[in-house]
Amino acid sequence: MSGLWYFYSVISTVGFGDIVAVTLIGKILSVLLTMYSIIVIAIITGVVVNFYTEINKFQRKETLAVFMDKLERLPELLVEEQEEISGKIKDLR
Repeated sequence: MSGLWYFYSVISTVGFGDIVAVTLIGKILSVLLTMYSIIVIAIITGVVVNFYTEINKFQRKETLAVFMDKLERLPELLVEEQEEISGKIKDLR
């Protein structure tokens, strides 16, 4: 059992401090609390990254929609707007 506790202490970097779990119940609670904390942090990180990714997807779709709208109205656009679109297309190549 102490081998598992040392393995847990090394992997989680918990258990080598001034206050350490000595009893079996204390060690089990320490393991459960650490695992819970890791899962909560992973979920929060995942939610933030997913939110950022969705915002980027939305912005790309919106930018593409505006660009496609301008392309559909190409004959109606001013010369400056046509040159702007031409420059964007050259930058994409």
